[in-house]
Amino acid sequence: MRKWYFMVMAALVLSFAGAAACLAETAEEKAVKTAKEAALKEGVAIAEAELIYDPSNQKWEERVVAIEALPADPNHGNLPHGMLQNRKYETVLLDFKEGATEADTWVFLDKDTGDVLAIYQEK
Repeated sequence: MRKWYFMVMAALVLSFAGAAACLAETAEEKAVKTAKEAALKEGVAIAEAELIYDPSNQKWEERVVAIEALPADPNHGNLPHGMLQNRKYETVLLDFKEGATEADTWVFLDKDTGDVLAIYQEK
């Protein structure tokens, strides 16, 4: 009888733990949600954007290289390097399709706190 009781209790505990894990927000979901809210507060119309979570900042670093290689790029000299210096951050890119009314927008989030460090909308 005790063995049966133990098995039932173990199954209940595991099922509750599994349900809680399913309900917990992932880091990606939290970052995207924070970025959406921040962009909306800045007046960015996000409906036409694809939101891309980039925890390693690879897409941002590729974009910076492209911008800095073209001195005539309107974003040249306007990048938010100073406010990101010595910070651990991750990015969420609001990637707008060609012809959209908005320009690509980058939301920089503190990796430790999830707070918005900066929002950068390309020119």
